[in-house]
Amino acid sequence: MAGSVGRRHPPLCNSGVDLSRSRGSVLDPHGMAVVQIKLPHHRYEIWIEPGVLGRVGSRLREIMPHDRCGVVADRAVWEQHGATLQEGLLSSDFDPALATLDPGESSKTL
Repeated sequence: MAGSVGRRHPPLCNSGVDLSRSRGSVLDPHGMAVVQIKLPHHRYEIWIEPGVLGRVGSRLREIMPHDRCGVVADRAVWEQHGATLQEGLLSSDFDPALATLDPGESSKTL
């Protein structure tokens, strides 16, 4: 099974992920690593930082002037982390709309 996953998903260095612009270290609890995702028609960042989930509202507020936002989450993940995320969004005056999906691979297909 692991071998088939490796064939289906190319390594990060070939998938448009630029690790060279990361700030901080994933292992540094005081810093933040930022992974730049560069796709042909879109770019975005992934923030890796201890406790960032509770601060995601303030981070989003820096770049997003809108009050509405959407959250799509695996139901099991939402049950474990959703309250922290929702509190962070509400404390930054966001009005989040939530959609939860059943856990598992079958929910990842449109």
